[in-house]
This record gives sequence, C-alpha cells and structure tokens, in this order.
Amino acid sequence: MLMKLTWEAPKHRSLIFILLGFATSIQFIIVLLASHYFLINSAYLFTFLSIGIIILLTGVEMLSAQLIHSFRIHRRQSKRPKKRKKLKKVSEVWSIFIGAGIAIGLFCLIYFTVAYFIMDPLKFLLIPIFGKFTLVEILTGIILIILILIIDAVIPKK
Repeated sequence: MLMKLTWEAPKHRSLIFILLGFATSIQFIIVLLASHYFLINSAYLFTFLSIGIIILLTGVEMLSAQLIHSFRIHRRQSKRPKKRKKLKKVSEVWSIFIGAGIAIGLFCLIYFTVAYFIMDPLKFLLIPIFGKFTLVEILTGIILIILILIIDAVIPKK
C-alpha cells in the first residue's frame, strides 16, 4: 500500500484548493482580530503577510495530511492479518481532512500561546506592534513545521 499521498492526482488537486480555503478562513479570523488590536501602518504589508501565511499554512496542512495518512497506514499494517482482511481501504480524503483539521487546530493553539508570551514581554522594546504580530505568525509557522517533521521522523516506516 502506498505510504505517500500523490498530490498530482486530479482528485487531490481539487482538495488543495479546499485546504487553501481553510487556511484563508483561519487567516481571515486572525487578521480580523489583529486589525482591532494593532495599528496597521501599511495595508499592502498586511495583505502580503497574510498571503504568505496562507501559503505556509496550506503547506503545513499538506504535511499534516501526509503525516496522518502514513500514520493510519502504519497502524493498519501493524494489526494481525485476520483483522486486516476485515478493514476497509484507508481513505485518503479523510486522511487529508483530519490532517488539515489537526494542523489548523495546532496553528491556532500555538499562535495564541506564542502571541500571549511574545506580545506582553516585548512591550518595552522598540519593535512596533505590527512587527510583533508578523514575528508571531512566522514563528508559529516555523514551530508547527518543525513539530510535524519531528513527529514524521518518529513514526516507523515499513
């Protein structure tokens, strides 16, 4: 059974746009909250930062979907052969949606945690508030990618 998802398949290409929509909706919520609390100097900078984070979050969702799919296949292959015959084929679409949901939940959790711990202590530095917002978004994406890659390295491959 194939461990990797083939994103070139026509079925998965359309799912990439759905993942892009999930990332856009989460970024829209974060931008909506940020626009009420932060002084925005440049709308162009705010827009380009949001587009970059949307692309980053879509990539994180794809990595997470790959991780969940390989984890489900590994768990399925580790069962005894008698139980394996009764199991249905692992659904790639559900793996993608479960992985995207986990990635979005982790992104929000890490974002608000990092925002709480970085925004308050850096009050006295000369970093503008929008710079802190940018820093928090980029750090959250990097932390999430590193976390997913570490978990992917821990899962044994057969």
